[in-house]
Amino acid sequence: MKYILLLCAGLLLMQALTAQQKLDVLYFKNGSVIRGHIFETAETRIKLENRVKDTLVINKSELDSMKQEIVAPKVTPHGFYNIDEGGLQFSARKGSVWRCIVGYRFAYQYQVGVGIGVDDYQARSVPLFGDFRYDFSKAERTFFAYAGAGKALPWLTKKQWQLQNSREPDENVAGTYTHAGLGYKFRWQHNSAFHISAGYSYAAFKTKNAILDWTTQQPLGTFTVSDYSFSRVTVMVGITL
Repeated sequence: MKYILLLCAGLLLMQALTAQQKLDVLYFKNGSVIRGHIFETAETRIKLENRVKDTLVINKSELDSMKQEIVAPKVTPHGFYNIDEGGLQFSARKGSVWRCIVGYRFAYQYQVGVGIGVDDYQARSVPLFGDFRYDFSKAERTFFAYAGAGKALPWLTKKQWQLQNSREPDENVAGTYTHAGLGYKFRWQHNSAFHISAGYSYAAFKTKNAILDWTTQQPLGTFTVSDYSFSRVTVMVGITL
């Protein structure tokens, strides 16, 4: 329950930080239009700060009408990006995950990158992966899909490898890593964004310990093998810059 509350709090914080900006739009009788922020209103005049931070004093008698409009973020069609995200993983147990992804955006909505992470669920590993993402729209707030695949490199803590062996693994064998899911993005200028997502991740790898001659303590050339494979539901929050 506490994790759900934390995620809800994070979502509310994202909404507050990415609240849609609005401009006051003044339409004059002579056909002119001025946009800015009204910060003082009197009986016969208005004070407005325009988009270049000048303060204007305007007589209401000169106005035809006024309204507010939402400021659309400047979305660039292409460019490099960096994603940092972290979250929780759930299956038989709970664990944590962090990912850093760098890549290139093209045609507004497509993102292709490579990433590295720390996957700490029962047995810690370092995933190295390719990552693909697609935004369902160019809007300021939009759903997106993601998927990735690569290798999981074992990086067990002492506490974790001691559950299987009396000494640290002699060999770490990388295995398969995949993830996929859906998310919701709160975008601001130039495609920077906060996001929250939920999906699936899978990691598999092995560790090996050499079997030693009990008298000489020299390796016999054979190994004991510990196999690890994990399927998890993953909930993430992150930022794109």
